[in-house]
Amino acid sequence: MIIFKLFIFILLYLNKELTKAIVVNTLAYISSESDPYSFLVDKFNEYSEANNLDVTIKLTLVSKNNFTSSDEDYPSTVEALLKKKLFTYDLYFYDNAYSAKYGEYLINLYDYLSPEHIEMYHSDILSNSCIYNDKLVGLPVFMYYSVFYSNKKLLNIYNKRIPKLWDELIETSKYILRKEKEKGSNIIGYNGLFTDDENGSNSIYEFINSFRKSVNDEFPEFTSSTANEALQKLKEIKNYISSDDQFKASKENVVKNLNNKNYLFLKFWKIPDDGSIEIRYYLSPLLGNKSGISSSMVYGKYLGVSKLISKEKKQAAVEVLKYFTSKDVQKQLLRKFNHFYSAIPRLYNDKRFCSHHEVNCYLLKSIQPVVMPIINDYDNFERKLRKSTYDYLYGNTKSEVALENINNYLNGVNEIEKDNSESPTNSTTTFDNTKTSMESTPSTNTASPNKSKSSDSTIVSDDSLNTSGAYLSCQNNIYKFLLGFLLFFVYLIFMSIM
Repeated sequence: MIIFKLFIFILLYLNKELTKAIVVNTLAYISSESDPYSFLVDKFNEYSEANNLDVTIKLTLVSKNNFTSSDEDYPSTVEALLKKKLFTYDLYFYDNAYSAKYGEYLINLYDYLSPEHIEMYHSDILSNSCIYNDKLVGLPVFMYYSVFYSNKKLLNIYNKRIPKLWDELIETSKYILRKEKEKGSNIIGYNGLFTDDENGSNSIYEFINSFRKSVNDEFPEFTSSTANEALQKLKEIKNYISSDDQFKASKENVVKNLNNKNYLFLKFWKIPDDGSIEIRYYLSPLLGNKSGISSSMVYGKYLGVSKLISKEKKQAAVEVLKYFTSKDVQKQLLRKFNHFYSAIPRLYNDKRFCSHHEVNCYLLKSIQPVVMPIINDYDNFERKLRKSTYDYLYGNTKSEVALENINNYLNGVNEIEKDNSESPTNSTTTFDNTKTSMESTPSTNTASPNKSKSSDSTIVSDDSLNTSGAYLSCQNNIYKFLLGFLLFFVYLIFMSIM
């Protein structure tokens, strides 16, 4: 009887160890009602089960409802988890602004993804937001983008076209505002989302970028005449067709006026739309200083793999990342969430995909994306950018002085980082009632994929998702074969004893 019980115990143990799925623990933060994370997790878990991968995502979804600190503390909390070398999570969703903050703790994806997979992505977005110390530390899974809103009714009344240049914006706005004032209307000429938060910093950076001389030029130097011309034009727009109060309006106030049709022109993020917004406003790429030049800020959630986890976990986590950033899944995301931007440009040339009414490929293809730079001290940089610019827009500071202050700060960032290199404050932040998704029913400094590969890396081919998926499936079949062999071996021993 004892031998029989031992036999049963061995069978159960082997079955548990050799057939259990690899669980990829994933951390994400959500600040809106839209939840692409659970959508992605459900899709992958279905895909994994159908392809016998034996990989399951366990998602910890942090929100305002279950996060005990403020929104601003989340990036520091993630950094603390990585710095303390805790093995809590395998995959991290993070804002692209913090690629430098997390970069040293994430694996180099050049060692794990094929060149074909990496080269699908917009080279400028890769080089300016995904590369840290020559390493590819993450890929964008989904992004938000800014667009130019034009009041359909007013443009049609006065037979005016959508402006494409900043000077056209001023000219058209002056005319319509004058006509509307004669009727007693207090329509708002323009709001560019120059709020006193990160949105304002994004808008400033984006506006300066719209003054570059050609499409392929890099972001202008802050001390250049181009940047100076941009700031002066921005103040001209504020003074002629807007006001200090309108430029300073909060994001909530902007949304209210957008819904109330109080704007003639507006720069804002592309927002989820059931059709009511596009009935009232034309959506187009942002304007530029010369024909053919535009600039739309894009930002979003990137995915990185912790370098602290085991080789087996890395392999499984990379499989998840590769699935999320595949063309097929990116298409599904854009159809499900019509305010997203994918950093895979070729999607917008796919006629079959673009035939879906949920996707505005013409608009997505037309924008010229720009991302905020990878700065070690990003939070302080964007505040300095905003303060110096606003000192010029609303005060007596000269534009040259404001830009010089920004440039001086940038030049001193590395030294500031050295001076402030003390260990992070112990975090007492906790995640309460975390949401778990278990098995359920995505420049000139082109990011080159030709990097050296580390000896313990697994290179995942990108001919299709089936290639790497088949590898995991084959590996699982080997495990099951070994299980059968061991069970048979134990059975022979048992029979010989009996």
